[in-house]
Amino acid sequence: MAKKSTPASGKGSGYKNPPQHSQWKKGQSGNPSGKTSKPASIEAKLKKLAAEGRCQMNLACGGAGD
Repeated sequence: MAKKSTPASGKGSGYKNPPQHSQWKKGQSGNPSGKTSKPASIEAKLKKLAAEGRCQMNLACGGAGD
């Protein structure tokens, strides 16, 4: 079996040992911009406005509502 070599200086690169300049820095996220969020639905926007008291709404869920 082959010996796994680890560079003593820690600056070598190779299999499973990337160069230090390309490694993540401490505290750095792998995806700084993050996952994009879904755009809010019209219903959600209306509910938010109603909760703030800016408008009144009447939403009927289903079919024949009154």
